[in-house]
Amino acid sequence: MTVSGVLLDRDGVLNDPPVSGYVTDPADFRWLPGALSACRLLAAARIPVAIVTNQSAVGRGILTTSVLMEIHSMLQRDVGAVWPIFYCPHVPRDQCACRKPQPTLLHRAAGHLGLPVTDLVFVGDHHTDQQAAHAAGMRFYHVRTGRDSTLARSVTSFSDLAAAVTALLYEREEAGSRVARANLTPGDPTTGRRP
Repeated sequence: MTVSGVLLDRDGVLNDPPVSGYVTDPADFRWLPGALSACRLLAAARIPVAIVTNQSAVGRGILTTSVLMEIHSMLQRDVGAVWPIFYCPHVPRDQCACRKPQPTLLHRAAGHLGLPVTDLVFVGDHHTDQQAAHAAGMRFYHVRTGRDSTLARSVTSFSDLAAAVTALLYEREEAGSRVARANLTPGDPTTGRRP
């Protein structure tokens, strides 16, 4: 099945979270090696993308929504694309419906992109990302740049976002080639001319 769109987790996939665990200032946002280039490849390929992230720093009162929007605006400027960003501001004890591993935000992102969940892949670094993808009914790519490297044994896993995007683009190219070959009209094997 060809992937038509991509959902990306943020912390641990796009950026390296600071020691505190929370990006609370645009200056704290540090792209992981290769992640920005990978995002720009997705944008250049015109693949629909949305970002889906838990941001409990808002619920903890250590990050305001306006600063979070500044961080996300900076991210979008860096990529050169205005991708929708869906976030959960709640802390785990709130037991909300939108915090991953609940699939709510993934469903919202899929609806916003206008794509069925079966045509999407969610790229994440944590077991809660994998659980959310499974609950939503979509494929999951694990990247080992974040907090949970133990997933690498049980799911499709890549060293980083650049490797995952390279595989995804190759898969799309191969699927396109198969479709093109299937639509060819067979020609005369001796002349190559078509009837």
